[in-house]
Amino acid sequence: MKTKMDENMEEIFNLPESSEEITGELVSREETLPAIVTSGKDEKEIDEDLKYARNNIRDIIGSGRDALEEIAALAAASQSPRAYEVYTSLLKAIVESNKDLLEIQKNKKELKKKETEQTNHNSIQNALFVGSTKELQEFLKKTDEK
Repeated sequence: MKTKMDENMEEIFNLPESSEEITGELVSREETLPAIVTSGKDEKEIDEDLKYARNNIRDIIGSGRDALEEIAALAAASQSPRAYEVYTSLLKAIVESNKDLLEIQKNKKELKKKETEQTNHNSIQNALFVGSTKELQEFLKKTDEK
């Protein structure tokens, strides 16, 4: 027996009319997901990647400085506007590389800060003491002395 709502739904969603009533039981299935274990390996990989990126940027800055000196000499000798344009674009690229180097250092500090914040979030919200009041007083005296 179809209700008015069933008929309306069939009409709205253009469902084929079926005289069969669907029966069955709802089965709930618990799915266990694998645990994510973070180790010092991740931290080590991050440190290695940051070190690698820093070294690459430093190499780029160093070779850029060498090229900048050569282009400056070429621009002064030729007095060509194009040579000066290349000089300024290379200078801009070196400045951006320096900014990238500082950004990497900033990101490293932020990552370290997040790691320490994650490990320092062990707060006790509801503590329950099981024992007598005398034992509780002794325990509190000991913690006050420390």
